[in-house]
Amino acid sequence: APKPHRGDWAVIAQEHPELWAGIIDIEPSEGTQQHYQEQSLMVLNQILRPEGENQIALRGGQAYVPRLIHQQQQSQSGSLPLQLKPDSTYLITGGLGSLGLKIAEWMVDKGARYLVLVGRSQPNPRASEIIGKLEEQGVMVVLEQVDVSQEAQVRDCLNRIQVSLPPLKGIIHGAGVLEDGVLLHQDWAKFAKVMKPKVEGAWNLHRLTQEMALDLFVLFSSATSILGTPGQGNYSAANGFLDSLSHYRKGQGANALSINWGPWAEMGLAAGVGKRMTMLGIEPIQSPQGLQILEQLLAQDVAQVGVLPVEWSTLKQRLPIELPLFLSEVITTETLPPQGDGENDNSGIFDQLLASTTTQREELLKDYLKQQIAKALGISREISGSSNLMDLGADSLMIVEVLNSCKKDLKITLYPREFYERPTITALAEYLALEMERLHQPQPTQTSLTTTSLSDIKNWANPWAWNNNSERNFTKPSQRNRSMVFLLCSPRSGSTLLRVMLAGHRDLFCPPELHLLPFDTMAERNQSLGSTHLGEGLARAFMEIMNLDAEASTTLVEEITEQDWSIQKVYGRLQVVQTCSASQ
Repeated sequence: APKPHRGDWAVIAQEHPELWAGIIDIEPSEGTQQHYQEQSLMVLNQILRPEGENQIALRGGQAYVPRLIHQQQQSQSGSLPLQLKPDSTYLITGGLGSLGLKIAEWMVDKGARYLVLVGRSQPNPRASEIIGKLEEQGVMVVLEQVDVSQEAQVRDCLNRIQVSLPPLKGIIHGAGVLEDGVLLHQDWAKFAKVMKPKVEGAWNLHRLTQEMALDLFVLFSSATSILGTPGQGNYSAANGFLDSLSHYRKGQGANALSINWGPWAEMGLAAGVGKRMTMLGIEPIQSPQGLQILEQLLAQDVAQVGVLPVEWSTLKQRLPIELPLFLSEVITTETLPPQGDGENDNSGIFDQLLASTTTQREELLKDYLKQQIAKALGISREISGSSNLMDLGADSLMIVEVLNSCKKDLKITLYPREFYERPTITALAEYLALEMERLHQPQPTQTSLTTTSLSDIKNWANPWAWNNNSERNFTKPSQRNRSMVFLLCSPRSGSTLLRVMLAGHRDLFCPPELHLLPFDTMAERNQSLGSTHLGEGLARAFMEIMNLDAEASTTLVEEITEQDWSIQKVYGRLQVVQTCSASQ
């Protein structure tokens, strides 16, 4: 069945390159236990494979992966031109938009004499002018104010066509809206706004015309569903559904074609983002070229074709992630310039920063950020280090692009929050300089973890029952421990969020949940938690406070569990040990 998530995985991968995003399409269940086991093993095997595939279909015990391949534009010499039937009706959704009207004019040139233009609003003056010219040529143009996401409205529209017009022979589904924004700023309302006309509209047209002998069922999809465009997760998902629907119809023996269009020049939804697409190396499609390609595609027996004039080397340079294997057939070493070419090459910036002093590093980072932000904004003028980047027009999509460049060139993972808190190049450069030093520079006098024998650990555990005057034999750390925060509450959403926030602070140590409060003794705790990972928080706390390695810390937890310490006693000793370590 058609699936919208086929389009948004690539956007997730580009907006969050620190995560793995992909699709494993398993075979429809046969309902047997053996089938479930085989499918589970195959999924696990694919997850553990190192090849880097992120689109996999499992069928008949085999794994299949997709590849984008070149298809040369075919010459029309020797083939008959497309001829639409003058005694048939053709329906265009999104028919009152600039692209829909251009398609209507083209269909008339190809012989159509009955058109139904579907839109949610009344035609504007420009649309009325074009429709008037078509009617002067003897064409009957019927305007239908219909929301294609509403099944009842689509059914009524089709019934009116059946009653008053020649048989419906062709559908071009071009309806759609945009509501861009990075996934972290999206909500379901924004997703639904974009998905409804594409997904529900296409599904309604599919279901309600299954009994009709259609010559054309064309879905205007977008290149975003195959390439992924940061900030267009909802739009990519919606178009991914159209692609899946086309393959689904083909599998049922019905007519279907999904075209992954690049941006059309000065028209269509992509006209507003044409500048950004150009920066990615994707040039706009001129109307005569697009219409010529459409005619050629209608003569072919294919389910899905991408149409985009693209400079692959530019696209590769702008990708925030490693080259997806899906593109490996079209982006090869032969299509790319040698490494280091181009005035904006940053292949050596990381080593240069490591070899610089703090002052030099900040200046280098200022120049680097100016270059990246100017590229994201699409401007060539000099940007002041003190300018507020929000005032310059930087939006969430541009910020994601800059942050992804930082990850690729500087090996630093940043988040939009860190950008918003430092909206000037100077402030951001200072922060990145500190992060470079913290993450990539050798730290002086690092405290080494203590490897301790089992007998020493047992001796440590026993004296923990000491009185306040007992000797406390802890290894003195070579530097003061970080400040520590313990959240003494049971796990819940609020405390978990606070714990994650504190754990992200470089100057604080906040261990995972200790899982002590629900129990009276360590033996009771051990019986409840067993061998789950929930007990790791206490061991982590001991590692940090007492400067132990993992084995020694685990042994210590085992010892106090065997002695069945009370939970109150564990908390008390943690407080004493932390105070002692901090004062040394």
